[in-house]
Amino acid sequence: MGGRSLLEWNLRWLLDAGMAPVWVNLHYRAAEVRGAVESMDLPPDSVRFSPENPILGTAGAWRRLAREWDGTSLVVYGDNLTRFDLAAFVAAHRAVRERDRSGGGPHDGGPHDGGPGRALATVALFDPSRHVNTGIAGSRVLVTEDGMVAGFQEVRGGEAGSSLVSTGACLLEPGLADLVGPVFSDFGAQVFPELVRQGALSAHVIEAAGFCLGLDTPAHFEAGTRLVEDGRVCLR
Repeated sequence: MGGRSLLEWNLRWLLDAGMAPVWVNLHYRAAEVRGAVESMDLPPDSVRFSPENPILGTAGAWRRLAREWDGTSLVVYGDNLTRFDLAAFVAAHRAVRERDRSGGGPHDGGPHDGGPGRALATVALFDPSRHVNTGIAGSRVLVTEDGMVAGFQEVRGGEAGSSLVSTGACLLEPGLADLVGPVFSDFGAQVFPELVRQGALSAHVIEAAGFCLGLDTPAHFEAGTRLVEDGRVCLR
């Protein structure tokens, strides 16, 4: 899209924001993916690879690299083309943890909180009525007044209790690894619902100028291409 692969757009976005090194988990056509990345003009050692066999799922892939996370880490799903202020995202996550450490939260962190503050993770959200997007798939995210995720709602007709949707980006604390199993594990299906139960998942709604193009189907990819060609989305 726009003359570059989705993978290259995402890597350059992260590296330009100072997020390095970036890990890419490999499974299907791993050699081709590695070769494509190595052919890009990127800073030395800025991208590393984590081959998986068998595949481990979104959370399992992150847990496999737990030795690398000595602080907050960022996960970005590779089938989205997303742009928003990553520095503001990090600041919001840290503000929630600082608020709870200073006694502003409803309860203290549990044994898995990974340090001060109860937010083990923060998810970045967008509102389809306000942010440019390619269509909605999956669940809506329910958020409390104090910015914590209260649950997820599958919308299959009828009114949704929330208009907010995940961008596929989240910030994670090292202590979260204690809640991820050693085999296949998915953030959305297994890990985040448990964090909601513990009151340890916070939310950040991206700024108005941000966008989220989900490109995981041919129809969504076509919609994203039109948005770029019509100038409604500026890629850089």
